[in-house]
Amino acid sequence: MDGIGEKYKFGSEFLNEDFEILGTGEDGMYGTLKEFSEHTVYREVDPNRFVIFSLVRCRRHLDEPFAAIRISPDDADARILIPSSMEQVFFSKKNKNFGTVSTDAMRRMGMTESQLEDIEKAGFFLQYPLTEKRTMTLIPSKAFLATLCQRLGIGKLNAGIDVLRNAYLASMMRDAEPFVLVYRDNGRYGKAFGCFSLKFEKKPQTVIFDFMKCLQEKGEVSVREWRLNHFITNVNFAFHDYILPAIGESEESKAKITPGVRLSLSDIGDSSYVLQNALYADGGAAFFSETVKHSHKGTLNVEDMVSRYYNEEYPKLFRVMEQLDGLGDMKVKSQKKVIQKIMNKTGFRSNFGAVGARRFKESYLTESKDVCGTMLEVAVFMLKIPGLIRNAYPVSTVERVSQGIGKMFELNLEAIANETY
Repeated sequence: MDGIGEKYKFGSEFLNEDFEILGTGEDGMYGTLKEFSEHTVYREVDPNRFVIFSLVRCRRHLDEPFAAIRISPDDADARILIPSSMEQVFFSKKNKNFGTVSTDAMRRMGMTESQLEDIEKAGFFLQYPLTEKRTMTLIPSKAFLATLCQRLGIGKLNAGIDVLRNAYLASMMRDAEPFVLVYRDNGRYGKAFGCFSLKFEKKPQTVIFDFMKCLQEKGEVSVREWRLNHFITNVNFAFHDYILPAIGESEESKAKITPGVRLSLSDIGDSSYVLQNALYADGGAAFFSETVKHSHKGTLNVEDMVSRYYNEEYPKLFRVMEQLDGLGDMKVKSQKKVIQKIMNKTGFRSNFGAVGARRFKESYLTESKDVCGTMLEVAVFMLKIPGLIRNAYPVSTVERVSQGIGKMFELNLEAIANETY
């Protein structure tokens, strides 16, 4: 792939660190997953063949080129950094390993300003020969350096401009064993995400449809929504045969509760395959703590993993559904006090953040909630929270809140109701 062809649909922003696509239903998901997989490369590499371009200082303005030195593992030696005489100075324009790298030329390759900033934050970029005539330029992602250190058997090193660190990395690469480099490319350059052992299992993200097929053996299962970025893919499946329609005591408190399961995975080795129970209400989701997992280190058997889920976690989901159905008989004197009690026990403040939690309570836990009711009304309100905040807060915040609310069903709700009655 020598250029970005007509079939490449993501554009240069694809290699931005924060690139993300989301959607609902299956429409568009298959094509997006396929495109991601086609531009994800698992390459067995010889570390000694990398070249590190180490930045020596930050740019003073955006149009300034990178000042850098070129370090290859074969040349990495303490003497190149601390020469005993001027004759031993290794990095120089004369030796063609010290100078500037044009950021304008990088932009013409298609690099965005965000990607140039990623290079500056990392303190280096890499090149690796693919053929005798072609070399791949690689931008390090935020996850790359830690995995490289693991493969080289050295302790954690911090990102940033540091010539000594980069010379040390190059010296350790010289005799290192081959490993699998995982990167994404756009046909012109790439972004490196991780370094893994040769046993790393490579699976395209389209494996999601294998999971869906296995899940459907128990009844109707559909894709509710999906979110895809470089580090994690989440697909929320819904079990349509078991929806609780509009449960609640009043129009305000009613909500359709849909049970389901979330599949989380990463094709860059950043995450295991995970199946996790979920309850969906009013555009939000609550996720249960216990999961079924499979790491990238062993061979994935989708049928076995889904079978484990159905045997171990699926029954718990429907026990909660039965519990919800019976909460209408459990009276509470103050919905507001019970909600606050549950929030305290599930870490709402720490999950949402002190400011966010305070603002939410000021907006939604008003005097109108300080009335008697049932535990069902309380539970439905809690389940609605992720949907209420999802458009106003970062994805990471909504995710933490959703995970916390799922812990509500681990509590003794009857005891909480009695404490506040």
